[in-house]
Amino acid sequence: MATTCLDLLRGDGAGDPAVRTSLLRAAARTAGPDQAPEVASLAGDVPDLRWRLLTRAAAVGASDDEGVAEAERAIAALLADDPDPDAVWRATAVRAARPTAEAKAEAWAALAERREVPQPALPAVAQAFWTPGQDELVRDYPQRYLDLLPEWGSLGMLQSMVLALGLFPRVGVGADFPDRASTAAVGAGVSPIVSTAVRGEADRLQRMLRARDL
Repeated sequence: MATTCLDLLRGDGAGDPAVRTSLLRAAARTAGPDQAPEVASLAGDVPDLRWRLLTRAAAVGASDDEGVAEAERAIAALLADDPDPDAVWRATAVRAARPTAEAKAEAWAALAERREVPQPALPAVAQAFWTPGQDELVRDYPQRYLDLLPEWGSLGMLQSMVLALGLFPRVGVGADFPDRASTAAVGAGVSPIVSTAVRGEADRLQRMLRARDL
């Protein structure tokens, strides 16, 4: 996707500022290491695009001590530049994208167990957690998601819906997961709000999986 976006950005297809922004966001989200410098140059000093690039770099970059230290320096620099008081949660998304068991465990605890990620930030952090290509790292988390469904109904309508929808797994799942999710959604203690949200997402996932097999 990044290749297509960059081709369009180099041509005449990005004259509309809204189109250009969409292309840059998509490129930042999918850029490989060789493409990231060009995307960064086009992105300039826009904090949103820089956060997207950092999140992508965390997902595909080095996860050893040196790599993590370098990433933390980049996070600190961007936090200093970004005036948004909620930028700290963009940093949480960067860390959630790292391909390590420790990073995934901490992100899941913040998202689903401690529930400390505010609702507006949860989709971005959850998307970083469920990074495509990291299936083995998150293989146990779809079941953890199902296990938490009965707890979420007591949190209030908005928060329970945000959790059920935002944390719904699409990575690390097999073809049987939509049926498992639908069954769990009507289990004991699951609120109607959570049940409806989960069954809707399970149906969408099942359609996606079928489409991939066509």
